[in-house]
Amino acid sequence: MKTILFSISNTIDMEALLYAQNEAIKEDAKLIVLYITSPLTFSSCYTYPSVLYSVANLNIDNIEVAHEALSQKISSILEDCPHQVICLIGPQIDSILNVAKEYNVEKIILPYESSIIDKLSNKSMKLKLAKKCDIPIDIFGSVLTE
Repeated sequence: MKTILFSISNTIDMEALLYAQNEAIKEDAKLIVLYITSPLTFSSCYTYPSVLYSVANLNIDNIEVAHEALSQKISSILEDCPHQVICLIGPQIDSILNVAKEYNVEKIILPYESSIIDKLSNKSMKLKLAKKCDIPIDIFGSVLTE
């Protein structure tokens, strides 16, 4: 079975998540949803308030509870395709690359990149990932394609 990776950080875009599910259904693939929490801040988009922490005073119990809530919320939305939700703390690019390698991902889907400045200055997530891997990368809602 093919594997598609959909990466999220910060908030969950419902339309992008459903787009990733539809792509998985079309391609008869398993969808891996990777929710990445920055190592410096933790923000949850549902029932948990933003919590600032440093590596030295990480409250792992609160983070695990929030990650479990996010996993359950995402899984309740993705009932139409085989899927797995992975929540990690770490830098985005490295986390995506590590999960893609571990699960033999054949396609990566990223949420819409809103900043044209980031795209033009080569700071976009797609450009950074493309430099480090040869997996096709799709951006939900992207008007500009590369």
